[in-house]
Amino acid sequence: MRKVIIITLITILIMSLAALVYYLVVYNKEDSGRGLIMEIPEWNYRLEDTATSLMIEEFTRLKEILTADEIDNTAYAETVARLFVADLYTLSNKQNKYDITSSQFMLPSFEDNFRLNVQNTIYRFLEDNTAGNRTQRLPEVNSVRTVSQEAIQFEIDDEEFEAYQIVLTWTFTEDMGYDDNAVIILIRDGKFFHIVEKNRSS
Repeated sequence: MRKVIIITLITILIMSLAALVYYLVVYNKEDSGRGLIMEIPEWNYRLEDTATSLMIEEFTRLKEILTADEIDNTAYAETVARLFVADLYTLSNKQNKYDITSSQFMLPSFEDNFRLNVQNTIYRFLEDNTAGNRTQRLPEVNSVRTVSQEAIQFEIDDEEFEAYQIVLTWTFTEDMGYDDNAVIILIRDGKFFHIVEKNRSS
């Protein structure tokens, strides 16, 4: 009887380990083999080693803003918006459709819906590149321009927030028909500015 119980427990353990490995390898592909090249720990911002030169440039600017003696909130909000679009619309450095690093700039309570929407729209046909042999042509944002920036009030669930409305345009290394402009709204949540809305500007 004891032998049967031991065999059963070992079988359960093996199945549990197998399930864990399957999850880590298949469902968590976006994190495999990735490293950080820059981060701002106290602000929870990070830049992975697949970042483009434009993303590195914008992230460096963000770090300078947030580590200054006095934070310029206008520059902070603008740089987050610029970094967001540079990351979101650069698909060439993404491992698969779940690799949505731009979600770190969203309001946390909006993040899950944002990720799901991106998976089903912009990243819908993104081929997996876990093996590193993808040949699919994909866009890369190579410049972002701020058209306008306005301080506004934004309401969520009957609560008013200090916010910025920022209009941006951007270009790609190759025009493949992706969006190249947006109106982005960021709200102030404590010390953070989080993105809550993105729409085409034209």
